[in-house]
Amino acid sequence: MKLFFAVMALIALCILIVFLVGKLVRHLINLSAIISNRNTTDVALRSHGVVYNETTDKLEADQSLILPF
Repeated sequence: MKLFFAVMALIALCILIVFLVGKLVRHLINLSAIISNRNTTDVALRSHGVVYNETTDKLEADQSLILPF
């Protein structure tokens, strides 16, 4: 019975580790996407999410950064 609980605890620990490593990888990919996009000289990044639409003569939201995950 003691062996059964040890195996179940090991399986639960492995599942938790896989879940946390997956989240860590996704966060690192998102962080690298943000850092690489911040180094560009794109005008949309310096507009802070607001752009002027010349056809409608209004201020509108621009297309913000969409992260990979």
